[in-house]
Amino acid sequence: MLLGMVRHVAAQRFGLATLTLLVACSVNGAVPPAPEPASPAATNAVAIPFEFVSGRILVASRVNDARPASVMLDTGYSINMLSRELVESLELKRVGRITVVGVAGEERADVFEGVKFDLAGATYSPHRVGALPASYQSHWRKRDGVLGEGVFKRFVIEVDPKAKEIRLREPDTFRYSGDGEVIPLKFKQTTPIAEGAVIMPDRDPVLGRFEIDTGCDGGLCLGSDFVEANHLLGSTGK
Repeated sequence: MLLGMVRHVAAQRFGLATLTLLVACSVNGAVPPAPEPASPAATNAVAIPFEFVSGRILVASRVNDARPASVMLDTGYSINMLSRELVESLELKRVGRITVVGVAGEERADVFEGVKFDLAGATYSPHRVGALPASYQSHWRKRDGVLGEGVFKRFVIEVDPKAKEIRLREPDTFRYSGDGEVIPLKFKQTTPIAEGAVIMPDRDPVLGRFEIDTGCDGGLCLGSDFVEANHLLGSTGK
């Protein structure tokens, strides 16, 4: 798999940067999905406004030409998810079950096929979607679903926090031009990981490997083991 990420460095430390994600080929040798029909993103960027809710990116998408749904962009999800209510209203065909890790631990979720997301005219038809477990529904009242890592393989996606919009482009016709910094990525299953460093006053940079997870509700989340091993709390004076 080849994935390139271009970052336009933000002015604020730990602030959100503008991200352009390009994914080509497939993960772990999986067969690439069938090509999508031509969409407005083929020649021009499709701009879609988004809103931040608890630090997460929510965009509007029509699902199978139904009412607009509010879905979260989450690079950490390996499968797309829809609320049980939306799944039932669309009368989707169930094709199996999967195990997902929810707030209550591991839970079983039904899997469906026959879904098309329409993002302002740019279309994405994943092979399957899952139904969000009940424990998720109680915490995500304003969300109808999740667009996971598959949509980042379908499109080049630019996230512009300042303008509060994402821009979708077709990978085959995308050519980057600009002064962004190209960062090599590795993968933990399907989640992109970048090498970086935590910069703190009066000490050497602390190197680490960081997941790029758009579903995280903070600009930077550090594991407790990493914090303790590198004595980061002591460096802050707390």
